[in-house]
Amino acid sequence: MERKWVTRSYRSGDEQGLLSLWKAAFPDGESGRAELDYWNWQFRDPPAGAGRFRLAVVDDQIVGQYVVIPVSMQVRGKPVQGTLSLDTMTHPDYLRQGVFTTLANELYEELGREGFSLTYGFPNENSIGGFVRKLQWVHVCSLPLYVKPLRPGAIVDSVLSNPILSTVAKPFATLGTAILSPSARVPLEARSNIRWLDRFDARADDLWQLAYDPSQIALTRTAALLNWRYFQNPLRDYRALAYEDGGKLVAYAVLRCMEQFGLRGGMITDWIGQPGRDDALQAVLAAAEEYFVQEGTDLIGCLVHGDERAARLLRRNGFLRAPKRAFKEWYFGVRLNDDSLSLDWINDPDNWYLTFGDTDVI
Repeated sequence: MERKWVTRSYRSGDEQGLLSLWKAAFPDGESGRAELDYWNWQFRDPPAGAGRFRLAVVDDQIVGQYVVIPVSMQVRGKPVQGTLSLDTMTHPDYLRQGVFTTLANELYEELGREGFSLTYGFPNENSIGGFVRKLQWVHVCSLPLYVKPLRPGAIVDSVLSNPILSTVAKPFATLGTAILSPSARVPLEARSNIRWLDRFDARADDLWQLAYDPSQIALTRTAALLNWRYFQNPLRDYRALAYEDGGKLVAYAVLRCMEQFGLRGGMITDWIGQPGRDDALQAVLAAAEEYFVQEGTDLIGCLVHGDERAARLLRRNGFLRAPKRAFKEWYFGVRLNDDSLSLDWINDPDNWYLTFGDTDVI
């Protein structure tokens, strides 16, 4: 008979027990995430503060975890302390015993007392119902994923298992791509403004304050956050393209090549530009496409919500809204931990600005 688990907070020295839990809960997961350097990066080093844990333990064994990482946010132009929910896990031997809901509710009480006004996250299809029914989350919306095919033949092969059908479909897919999603090129006059960054500096803070819409809710994209999120990650490789003009950072895009949906995807995780400088935003997007073509990716993916200018440029450049059935559906949810914010306002999808950079997945 299994011994009853009890709850407690994180203690120094729990790291190896948490890594063991990861391996048990996600035996087929991204293996590097079960290494100590990745754990330290994700939970010890975030610029807004270390991760906050609630654990289920049996004797000295950790059998459940609910964790969030603090994030600095702006809500209607005002700074707010928020948290991102991620890496919820329960040991397979202790499933369906209330571990998840107990740990989460205990941590939410702590967060509310300490001024972390909201918690947001991106539950998957299997967990979104539990967050909503049991933890007072609201499913705010499912987020739009835009895709642009670069190698339509590879996409056809991934969708059609029958080689005869695949052979027949490829010419049509190639023709359709040429018509609907023609290749983009960086304008000759803009090439001298495009360069690669190996870190973000204070200019990124200045650009964000220009780009941020103070009527929205958004993660505050400081240089410290961007460097931690992209350049200090010990497991994933990112590259950052910038458009500079007169020494100022006018636009940037953060890129990652990865295997996704059975294809090699070129993911645009963040893509931001100054208001009124669509030329710079367009040039960075075209440069990103050129890079992904050189890297042999099958398609480009970009998740953007709450920025109609970016969405318009994506459509103009041959990006299409991905069918939900063809790719992963990106659920977005949120809960309030105190009464300092308006629930109706927080739960309105039109009030949020979100990209892949707000997640911990891409």
